[in-house]
Amino acid sequence: LWLDKIGYLTFTNLRSYPHTQLRRLCVALQDRRLPLSDPSVHLIINQTLLHIGSMSSTGELEWKRDFEDASFVSRMKQTLSQLSNELKESPTNFEAVKLIGDIANYLSEIDVSFKDTARLLANSVEQWAVDREKDLTEIDHTKISSLRATQAIFYHISILCFLRGHVCQQDIEMAIKLRVKAKNIFVDDPTDQASVRKYKVQTDVAIGAS
Repeated sequence: LWLDKIGYLTFTNLRSYPHTQLRRLCVALQDRRLPLSDPSVHLIINQTLLHIGSMSSTGELEWKRDFEDASFVSRMKQTLSQLSNELKESPTNFEAVKLIGDIANYLSEIDVSFKDTARLLANSVEQWAVDREKDLTEIDHTKISSLRATQAIFYHISILCFLRGHVCQQDIEMAIKLRVKAKNIFVDDPTDQASVRKYKVQTDVAIGAS
């Protein structure tokens, strides 16, 4: 099984009580109970963040009222910051990095300071791509296409880490620079090309929406 009992309860409870789902998400991230690279976890967290639910008489979403609590906002910032510091040195967990970036980006629409976490992750992932350049001279030629594909994916993930939510002109300029770097990487193996294409489509959509 991909989840233990506590992990399963954490996963299913994220959507159980709409008015407490932000707190449940924060606790789930704090307790490290969910495999953050798993597509199912990405799906339910995105559903949690994009929930609409009931609205107040002034048109505000009721479930977002936790953001009126300064202590909760501080706790969520600290949790995302801790996770980003853990993940920034872990290239194998790039999907988890992308998810934390997604969460920080979404919350930056409510409090722009969440964007600091997103940009920190983006810089780390960009460095992963740069570091792979050194390996190209040391590996067997049959593995070069795969390594190039990894580089391109990291550049795309870097863009996705920050080009959503609150975006400034500097973010857009950085995204274009990273997109050019990704485009200039030649990947000749069809399987590797397919792996890169998945993230290319996502970054093109993100850039187009900015």
